[in-house]
Amino acid sequence: MGIRPLSGLRKVIYRSFTTFLMVTALLVALLSSAITLVLVEAVITDFSKDLLKDREGKTDLVNQVIEKHFPHIVFLSFVPPLIGASVVVLVFRRKVSSAVSRLREKALQLSSKDVNTSYLEREDLGFEELNEIKDKIVAVFKELEEAEVAKQLAEVELKLTKTLLIPYSNVRDWNRAVQGIVGRLSEVINLDCLVVGFMSAPEKVEIHAFWLCKRDTSYEELIKEKVREYYKDIEEISLIVHQLSDGERNAQNREITYIALKDVSVGQVVCAGLVLNDVEPQLLKVVEGFLPALVSVVGSTRALESYAREIEYYATRDALTGLYNQRMFWELLEYEIERAKKRNYQFAVLIIDIDNFKVINDTYGHSFGDEFLKHLARLLEETFRREDIVARYGGDEFAVILPYTSQEEAFRTAQRLLRELESFSVSAPDGKPVKATVSIGIAVFPTHGESARELFMVADNIMYRIKSEGKNRVALPSTTDFERIRKTEGRTGMLILDAIEKRSVVPVFQPIVDVGSGDVHAYEVLMRIRQNGKLIPASEFVHVAERMGVIHRLDHMLIDRALSVAVEHNFRGRLFFNLTPRALVLEDFIKEMRSLIDRYSFDPDQIVFEITERETVRNMDMLKDLSMSLKGEGFHFAVDDFGSGFSSFMYLKHIPVDYVKIEGEFIRSILDSRMDRAFVISVIALAETLGIKTVAEFVENEKIFSAVKSIGVNYAQGYYIGKPDTRLIFQKNT
Repeated sequence: MGIRPLSGLRKVIYRSFTTFLMVTALLVALLSSAITLVLVEAVITDFSKDLLKDREGKTDLVNQVIEKHFPHIVFLSFVPPLIGASVVVLVFRRKVSSAVSRLREKALQLSSKDVNTSYLEREDLGFEELNEIKDKIVAVFKELEEAEVAKQLAEVELKLTKTLLIPYSNVRDWNRAVQGIVGRLSEVINLDCLVVGFMSAPEKVEIHAFWLCKRDTSYEELIKEKVREYYKDIEEISLIVHQLSDGERNAQNREITYIALKDVSVGQVVCAGLVLNDVEPQLLKVVEGFLPALVSVVGSTRALESYAREIEYYATRDALTGLYNQRMFWELLEYEIERAKKRNYQFAVLIIDIDNFKVINDTYGHSFGDEFLKHLARLLEETFRREDIVARYGGDEFAVILPYTSQEEAFRTAQRLLRELESFSVSAPDGKPVKATVSIGIAVFPTHGESARELFMVADNIMYRIKSEGKNRVALPSTTDFERIRKTEGRTGMLILDAIEKRSVVPVFQPIVDVGSGDVHAYEVLMRIRQNGKLIPASEFVHVAERMGVIHRLDHMLIDRALSVAVEHNFRGRLFFNLTPRALVLEDFIKEMRSLIDRYSFDPDQIVFEITERETVRNMDMLKDLSMSLKGEGFHFAVDDFGSGFSSFMYLKHIPVDYVKIEGEFIRSILDSRMDRAFVISVIALAETLGIKTVAEFVENEKIFSAVKSIGVNYAQGYYIGKPDTRLIFQKNT
């Protein structure tokens, strides 16, 4: 209860403890003084009468009068002040107790969340001191209220953030992931619907609406209008509705929070919105701040789903043609063998190689070569049955598995492909039709082998025999072929597998010298396999290892052993490793290479990847990106056999080349052929212009060495310089 308004002095009296106490005490003192005066006056009057009455007869009259009135004097001295003080205390206590009681009562009411501080703010306790305390209490409670609200909002923000945590099992299914988010959001806020739009195609938007209550199309139309307002060029907006509940609940007082994105890089999300039911303004602001994070997660989930599909696809498919890749071919071949054994049927394996495909690449370039392979891949898919398995084994080589197929049926199928190729062509950049023929080798399970390796080895060898005999043919293995293959290829295959198991790969080092100083600048590391005390040269097994798909494992062992020898001898020069582009673009191979560099603390500046150009490049863009990345790490690149084909110049264009190793045939005949000499001189001039060093291969005698030195070659390699040796013997630069 408030105090009635006072005026003047009374109002001043009521506004302060000290003023009230002082004024009250003063009034009581004045009253006590007045009473005392009256009583003293009475005593004095009585005393005077007694004194005048017996003046002559009583000498000790004064003492008698004082003694007579002493109690009155004492009473007048103490009782009125005590009474006045008691009155002051009682009045003060009553007023203060009343004010403090009201303050305590209102303060206790504040502990209830339903009581507003405005009640206490309006309360006048009668004293400034108590009002100041009251104001402090109000301020503290307001801060607590704000802190409580902030805490609640922070808890909501945390709960909203937790809704974005997507289980691993849902990462690859964005629709399922979003439904999970919607369900968790509904436990935190009164959510009726989540709307999210994607740029499904240029100028086309696909909107998904996830409803938790009865569908309200007006909100969907509102989202569409907002999209059209923000994206003026949109031609088509499609709507996909996901009803996540029975749809019986029909909420009221809805609010919609919406965000539109101009940058659609994350999952192609263009907009998102939440339809909320009875949401407080403060919570609405929190949700609006949460919406960009929601958009990011939804967009990222959709993008991850897309990436996962692509990863799964390209894990089994060739990136260029879309056919199965080499790894998948081997898995499917193993599967087909097991199935054929259980069901007791025959099947065939076809190995198809394009005749003279290198000529196409050299004439028209790799881009057209890739386009040609794509068209040929489509022809293969159209020629074979749906149940047949068509794979790109590598480069210009394809492999096909024909389930439930005999030798005769496989032969007829292969011949049909040859006939289809007679009318097949691809228009070159100059408008000319480019045609191609193929050589096809066939192996049939179980006649020609009962394992995947045996079947592939037989078909592959028959294909190479056809190519050596004139190409553009198909053949089955004869008894003679079969025995020869089992003896030679089987022996080589066992040699390779045994070398991998026993790690019997041996590096040999051939020196590359500086033509000017004669010092060893680098070594080319060549591969050998040790068998029965002998070193088997790479020319006898590399081709088989490539067909078996294990060449990268041999390369890894070679590099491992070579780095070990180089570190042991504290070699500070460079090591050239001859790799095919196919091996170089293998992600695992590069990881293993980096791991070896770290293990031996070897400087990447000492490593030169020597790329042979005899093999068709499968993906020049991938090779370009990888080489630039490795170049940034300090590695170097060389092109082997430069000048033997069109690819040499393509490498110079796309790869950061440091060395070109001039084709040995030109060097060997440099003294006898004006044309070869002119070619070498032109290569040197080109290299100097591009800042690339030149290496002359096949320097077999002193005359050739003098010749290459005189025309400006930087480095030389060959039997005259030094033969390959298992020892790393080098000269220090002077």
